[in-house]
Amino acid sequence: MRVLLDGTELTGAGTTLGSAIAAVRRAAGDRFVIEATADGAAIVAEHFATPPERDPYAAEVHFRTADPASLVRETLAEAADRVSALRAIQSEAARAVHAGRLGETLRDIGVVLEGWSTVRRALELALASGLVNAPQPGSGEDVESVVQGLVERLSELKRAIGVQDWSGLGDVLAYDLDEEAGRWSKWLVEMSRTIP
Repeated sequence: MRVLLDGTELTGAGTTLGSAIAAVRRAAGDRFVIEATADGAAIVAEHFATPPERDPYAAEVHFRTADPASLVRETLAEAADRVSALRAIQSEAARAVHAGRLGETLRDIGVVLEGWSTVRRALELALASGLVNAPQPGSGEDVESVVQGLVERLSELKRAIGVQDWSGLGDVLAYDLDEEAGRWSKWLVEMSRTIP
């Protein structure tokens, strides 16, 4: 089985996925594996946790890596861009609520909820990397309180929908989540600047 790391063939990597993973770990050093394919198809996550004993695993296995600092910086920058996009969607959804266009608003809210979930995952991954020194967001708040503030505002959004409080929904979108978007956008950019 051919095992390639960033386009370079690794010798002595074995013929099982487990042996290939071990060889890649040794060769990659502190770089993060960001993509893995076997015969052109993505390797499923379960195979990393418990590599099958199939021998050979595939004819050819490719691993692609990235520099951790670059990857985390890029992840935070993409998250900040996502927040800017969310801010615009939230604003339009608030206008739609106030104009009585609820069907349009409910579609946008799905995008908003998924977007904030993606941003939160990006933050968690960045913090878990150990490369980020999380700046204090301001006003003496720590990371947990900022995340909790977002969770509370998103919970209020869901509550307003559940009880059909359309005025409250419009306010959460127009004011509360707009404030969160401003805070998170600045915070994510500041955090990306702490990466060596």
